[in-house]
Amino acid sequence: MGCPLRSSMEVTKIGVNEEGTDVYIDKHAALADGIIVACRIKPHSAFRGPYESGIMKMMAIGLGKQYGAEVCHQAGFKSMAKYVPMFGKAILQHAPILFALALIENAFDETCKIVAVDASEIEDKEPLLLQEAFAQMGEIYLDKCDVLIVDQLGKNFSGDGMDPNITGTYPTEYAGGGLEAQHICVLDLSEETHGNATGIGMASAMTERAYQKIDLSAMYPNAITSTVLDVVKLPVIMENDKETIQLCIKVGVDIDKDNPRIIRIPNTLHIEHIWLSEAYYEEAKKHPHLVIESEPAYMEFDEAGNLW
Repeated sequence: MGCPLRSSMEVTKIGVNEEGTDVYIDKHAALADGIIVACRIKPHSAFRGPYESGIMKMMAIGLGKQYGAEVCHQAGFKSMAKYVPMFGKAILQHAPILFALALIENAFDETCKIVAVDASEIEDKEPLLLQEAFAQMGEIYLDKCDVLIVDQLGKNFSGDGMDPNITGTYPTEYAGGGLEAQHICVLDLSEETHGNATGIGMASAMTERAYQKIDLSAMYPNAITSTVLDVVKLPVIMENDKETIQLCIKVGVDIDKDNPRIIRIPNTLHIEHIWLSEAYYEEAKKHPHLVIESEPAYMEFDEAGNLW
């Protein structure tokens, strides 16, 4: 379309919010005749509220750049449900927001709805769109497991590397739901995450292969800005896939070590096909949302101890 791309971390003050705190947005956006906010609407991984990941957050933290992110996070995630809409409403009042173009995705990582929301309707309509997004999310249709194996972690799958809404392991106490896993092991990082292993702190163990791909300079800034450092703490590091899985079984408490309940997923974004250990076989046969695609078989490892 011949439109220039202009991006920087420079911000401009446009006013104050209802508590009198200065509100800043991107300097290029502040000079524009109009602003269109484009975003996905989805459940957040660290707090709950009527506005989570979506339009208000894209204005408060996206348009606000790192400054806006730091201001919203400075009181911790216990206050995010308050500050995200507070700053978002101030931006609606003081910036030339025209409308928002919001996307909702289904459980298969596909766009299932695109809706344009006029600036005057964002405050009322976004909570309803968030409810739709919750209903569309994928889930593992089992309550508990002894070990959750995640083949790949990455920012291309979730802002938290592996979505807590799927794994059930949250970085804060202000969000909940999903699977109850006693231990999580991560086998690798995706190429697309470029060494950013944010979320690895939610795992109990990881492979040496994954550890060697971590770029601390890519991983730390997001955690520091959000004030949640647990997501970047390193778990136990084992030599290969087999030892990583074995460790998580070994340290499990009150589990049947000879027949553990293990779930294996490729990542938290693509869970239409998952692996379940034989302990789930009878339950899976009766489950209304599960289809058994193969009979039980041994996990196969190569000579290096890694899964085929």
